[in-house]
Amino acid sequence: MSLNKGPKLKNWTKMQEELSTWERLNFDVPKDVEKRELRMLAGVTEELGELSHAILKRQQGIRGTAEQHHAAALDAIGDITIFLMQMCSTWGVSFGDVVTGVAHNVMKRQWKPTNLEAQLRLIKRLQIAVLRHDAWDHSEVVKLLAEHNFLKTHHPLTDPDDVIAYGMAILDLEANLASVTPPKTSNSDLAALAERETNS
Repeated sequence: MSLNKGPKLKNWTKMQEELSTWERLNFDVPKDVEKRELRMLAGVTEELGELSHAILKRQQGIRGTAEQHHAAALDAIGDITIFLMQMCSTWGVSFGDVVTGVAHNVMKRQWKPTNLEAQLRLIKRLQIAVLRHDAWDHSEVVKLLAEHNFLKTHHPLTDPDDVIAYGMAILDLEANLASVTPPKTSNSDLAALAERETNS
C-alpha cells in the first residue's frame, strides 16, 4: 500500500469547504446535528482501530511489510483528521482555527526544566555540535536552533538575573562560533543563520 501525498495543503478552510461539498454529493447527510456527530465519531473510532492495527502488526512484523503498515497508519491518521474536520463543519467552526488555537495553548506549557535551564542546556549542546570535529554538525545545529528559537518565542526570560546568565552564555557561544571556520559550501548559509540567531 502506497500513500498518495497529493498537493501540498495551503488553506485549511478551503480543504474543509471542499470536503463538505464532497460529502453532500456522495452521502445522505443527516440534517440532525446529533446524528452527524455520531456518524463522525463512529468514523474516528473505526480509523483509530485501523491505526492501532497497523502499528501493532508493524511491531509484530506480520501481515505485511513495515513500509505497508507505516503507509496504512498514515492513511488512518489522514482519515481521522478528515472525520474531525467534518465534525467541525457540523458545528460551523474552522478546523484550522481549532487546531491552531489549541496548539498555541499546548506550546505555552513547560514541563521540563525552567526556561533558563533549558536555554543554557541548549546553548551548551550548540557549542558541542558546532565544535565537534572542528566543523558544523549541520543536522544537529538546525534542530537545536529550532528548539532555541521556540523557547525564545514561547517562553521568554523575564527575571533580570536569568537574562544576564543567558547573555553570558550567548557570549561564550559566540566566542566558540568565532573559532570555527564554517564550510565554504552551500552549508555556509547555515553558519550565517546560526550566527544571526545567537546574536538576536
